[in-house]
This record gives sequence, C-alpha cells and structure tokens, in this order.
Amino acid sequence: MSSLQKDEFLTLNFCDSLLFSMRIMTWNVNKVNFRPGILSPAEFHMSPGEVEKLDIIVIGFQEGNFLSLKYLYNMFWVGNPWGNQFKDFLNSYGFVQLTCNHPSGVFMMGLSSVIFLKRHLLSLVKSVQVKYIRSGFYGLSGHKGTLCIHLNFANGTHTVFLNSHCTPHANKLARREIECEEVMRKCNFKPNCSLTSEDFVFWFGDLNFRVDGLTKEEVKRHLDNKNYSELLKYDQLNECKSENAALKEFNEAQIEFAPTYKFKPGEKNERNFSRMPSYCDRILWRTADHCCESSCHVPNCKIKKYTSVEHVFCSDHKAVLADFKIQYPLSVSNPEIYFCNADGMAWKYVLSKWVNRKSEKGVYQNVLFLGKFLVKAGKYQLGYYSQSSRCLRALSKPFQIVHRDKKKKD
Repeated sequence: MSSLQKDEFLTLNFCDSLLFSMRIMTWNVNKVNFRPGILSPAEFHMSPGEVEKLDIIVIGFQEGNFLSLKYLYNMFWVGNPWGNQFKDFLNSYGFVQLTCNHPSGVFMMGLSSVIFLKRHLLSLVKSVQVKYIRSGFYGLSGHKGTLCIHLNFANGTHTVFLNSHCTPHANKLARREIECEEVMRKCNFKPNCSLTSEDFVFWFGDLNFRVDGLTKEEVKRHLDNKNYSELLKYDQLNECKSENAALKEFNEAQIEFAPTYKFKPGEKNERNFSRMPSYCDRILWRTADHCCESSCHVPNCKIKKYTSVEHVFCSDHKAVLADFKIQYPLSVSNPEIYFCNADGMAWKYVLSKWVNRKSEKGVYQNVLFLGKFLVKAGKYQLGYYSQSSRCLRALSKPFQIVHRDKKKKD
C-alpha cells in the first residue's frame, strides 16, 4: 500500500455557517411491487441541473407491499427496492445514503424512509436516532404509523424527520387527530423535551386528510377549472390546524397543485372518483422559536418549492415534494476524530477496540487491512462508522492503493 500524506485526509473543521438545499419527497406507492423500468428518478423533478443544486434528499414511502415475501426479503437483506432506484441514480451526483445501521434505511412494514447526503456533508452528522410509532389497529400494527428519524449535527443542531401514514377515510378525522397528538407526545429524543424543542421538524407522508363537505359534481367542476383554492377551503387539515394542538405548530406552503389522490394506476392522470379527490399527501414543517431570528449564528429554514409529481402513473397517489434552504451555524474547532499520517506507524491489524465512553483520553488505533478486503488497486476512502450513533463519524479524502508487486515492477 502506498504511503498516505497527511494533507490527503479530511478533518472536522468548519466555517461559521453553512447554507444548503434540502428536498423532501413523500409518495404512497399503493402496494405496487417494484420492477425495473417502472419509473425513472428524473421524472421526479430530478433533472441534472436540479439534483446538482441539492445537498440533502429525504424520501418517505408509504404502503409498500409488506405482504409480499420478495418485498420483505429485499427490505431485510438487499435494501429498499424503491429507495435503491433513487440511490443508484443519486450516487452519480455525489450522494451517499445514511443507512442508519440497515441497508434499507428506516422501515416499518409498509413505511420506509431514506436519506441521501452529499458526500462532503457526511461528517456533519454526529448521531442518528430512530423511533417507531405504530397506529394501525389502534397501535397493534405497524402498517400505519410514523417513522421518526433524529439527526444530531456536529454543531448541536437537531433535525427530526417524521414520515407518517395515518388512518384513511373522511369520517375518521378524529382518529387522525389523535394519531398526530400521539406522535407529538411519543416522539421525544431528549429527556424531558418534546418535538417543539427541536430546531427543525419536518412532517410528511400520506396524512390522509380529505376534502369534505362538497359533492363529487362540485369537486369535478373545481378540478376542471383548476380552482384548487376552493377545494382547499374544505380540506380537513386546514380546518383542524387552528384547533388541533399538535398540528397548529406546523407550517405548510401554499398549495397550487391538484389533489394527489385518487388516480387509476397505470392510466395517465385519470382519476378514480370512488374516493373524493383529496390532498392526502402533505409536507409540513416547524422551527423552534430561536430559529426565527435573522442571524447567521442560528438555524434557519425557508421553503422554495412545493409541488406534486404529475408524470408518474403507477400508483393511485401522486408524489409530493418540497425544496428548502437550510442554514446551519457551524462552530466545531476541535475534531473528535481525525486521521494521522501513515508514515512511521507500527502497522497492526486490530479487529475491535472497546472504548470507555466516560474516558476523557483519546484512543489511537492502527489498522492494517488484509489483502482480501482490498482486492483491487485504485482509489479508496477510509470511513469511521459508529454503530451506536448509527452514522459515519468521519471520512478521509480519497487515497491511492497500489499493490506491492506492481509497485516493485514500476
């Protein structure tokens, strides 16, 4: 192996603040089994120009076909079949998936969430926490519920992503409100703290709130005239936000797109009027009070885009996406993990090392990789992955691996 120069490694030294672009997308896939060619990620407003401007992408899927053995096998051993389609596409743009200790990301029966970050942002994530809140059959089943992912960034900023699939049908509004209140009560990642204390909370998914109080003929007329503002006057989520304690804390951008449910799968935007057309799929967000200050030293969030994906027809739902501009203040001066120069090291292969978390002393490890782990010469990166934190804590810059035999011949 070639010697590694000190300046080839990346350490955790950051500027005062970082502004980056984040996209959140939610999609109910209607138990459709994934198959090659069923979709192209580019159809989800992911042209090369758009993707290159993004730094983090969060995708929440609902109603995966958890009754399919193939789906379950993929989720446990191979990876999220829907998420993998986006992963393969986004890898070419420098994105890496946060696995959260599992190849499929975070999932619970039909619910799943995947998070992609640009490679240079991986070292900003200090820890990942996950919670599961079941609400199907009044908490007995996870086919309905909420996936909660908490990201703790290196500067101490906390961000929570909630992917929910709530109880359906217009007459179940009270049940949906109870489920939302349960999420606010149970999804706490810090002792004696609620979601309202987190810097950012993004709540998305098939929330299943319906347009209620209009006849189908009236709805059809408003749809034909693209008079969506009239439909939104009868939207259950808008009506209950002023009264429901859990929901009134959250913001939503102005909706200027058609209802995202219900369509005939496989048909080009042909609606199925067996259900009232409704805005089931939503993206909400809230910021802590201190995040509203106009300063580069506090977290800040602004929404830039809120729309649906009209040109994907395999589900009875349309996907919905939102683009945000996020400002994170960064003040890390002394990295917790750093890579040393290889020159002069007494190389030794170490399988594992127990570290006392309460110890204030650092731990130095020399690691020699066996040949079977590095079968090809080329460029590599060395990562420090924390099982307890569920994330990559440090990542070296690329370095070259050269086989000794080839090096001698040269």
